[in-house]
Amino acid sequence: MPDKAGAFLKASKIIASAGGNIVRVSYNKAVDSRLLSIDVKCDEHAKEVITEELKKIGYLLQEYDAGAVMLTEFKLRDVPGSVTPILEIINEYNFNISYISSNENGTPYQFFRMGLFVEKASDVKSFLDRVSALCEVRIIEYDSTEKALDNTVFYLSFANGIAEKLHLDDEARYTLISESNKIMQMLEDKGEQPHKTFEYIAAFADRIARHGGEGYRPETEYKERNGYGIYCIQPPCGSNTFLVVKGEEVLIVDGGYTRLKGELLSVCEKLVSGFSDKKITHAITHPDIDHVGLCGIYKTFMSASSAENFFLERSGEPDYRESNRFNAPYCRIGKVLSGYVMPPEENVVAVGSYRRGNEPLSYIGEFDFASLKVKMYEGTGGHVRGETVYVIEDLKIVFSGDIYINAEGLSADQREFNSLAPYLMSGVNVDSREAAVSRNALKEKYCRDGWLVCCGHGAFAEF
Repeated sequence: MPDKAGAFLKASKIIASAGGNIVRVSYNKAVDSRLLSIDVKCDEHAKEVITEELKKIGYLLQEYDAGAVMLTEFKLRDVPGSVTPILEIINEYNFNISYISSNENGTPYQFFRMGLFVEKASDVKSFLDRVSALCEVRIIEYDSTEKALDNTVFYLSFANGIAEKLHLDDEARYTLISESNKIMQMLEDKGEQPHKTFEYIAAFADRIARHGGEGYRPETEYKERNGYGIYCIQPPCGSNTFLVVKGEEVLIVDGGYTRLKGELLSVCEKLVSGFSDKKITHAITHPDIDHVGLCGIYKTFMSASSAENFFLERSGEPDYRESNRFNAPYCRIGKVLSGYVMPPEENVVAVGSYRRGNEPLSYIGEFDFASLKVKMYEGTGGHVRGETVYVIEDLKIVFSGDIYINAEGLSADQREFNSLAPYLMSGVNVDSREAAVSRNALKEKYCRDGWLVCCGHGAFAEF
């Protein structure tokens, strides 16, 4: 929207006339002078009317690259009026100055740094040609401090920077802008500085981008029990994936991030000869986005509680993590960055009924793999509702999911990546006390007598 009096009034009149009700509004000129975020509750027809009317007055964001801030440095003689001709040219091109910094430095020159908001990229070359005739000029990168100070198009710059790294489509960019604004507003309400949080989100995106493709270099381990081969694949980011191999059958437990599923399957092909031709049985320990990357490919065993998480999503309701409104924007951004795709309904195989009784690990059902029984026990929901432990008693193997983490066995990449999660949400556990109850029950029963614990993150834990 334009930065002028009456802009919000104009938008609110359009919304009200169509019968829309404004349920959230956020604008902070110190953060982003161009973006007003409004959440409106209305029916589908009203939405179409409001959209069309806001488009007519140019209020809706439609071009994601329609403008950018460039940091420009001018070398000017330290004499009165030297900056005036530069300012006159900037005015001719209708560039907005969003940031200025300059100080005397004991030399005959001053270095003026200016953030210039440019709407038409085609203007940049001719502008630089004009000012180059008057002084030395260069386009430079922002350092972190200058980025924090110059936020003329904060949300757009933030979303575009991440989208470029991860090749996101326009819908994903829009989600980043919308959810980022919600985070900013929540932090402002609590009196907290927001920029550190956005640095962590950018770091999250950077690591996912960096560890894709050729950068996907997981640590792998192999164990053998009673003629069954067991592989642990610990990727640089996302959950562990475990393979249990017997002849022409493979059990896969968990599947990392959706964005990295191709890289994960390539590793499986290298570890297991003829992997793609095997009979695959797939299961997940819980419905967090860093464990469900293969659910879109294989029919997937899971607890009934985990299946309900995906049912809520399909119904347009908040899933388990998003039901906490403070965590919801971070969770939605995490879905965008990780390439999350909701598992198709036909791939969801819910086992048994919901958790019963007060046991820390409650038996809910089982399924067959090769000649083995795989038993399922649901935890208290302390990490997240639906958390499930898979037990193969004949092999003395337990798949713990995130109920039990081998912190000492984390790779360096995993340790670095996992450090971001607690900062971006109120905590990795829904209820830390309940999480400890299930964890202690698992440790008491399985962390002894030759059992092999296959953890959600970290290396095998063998006792």
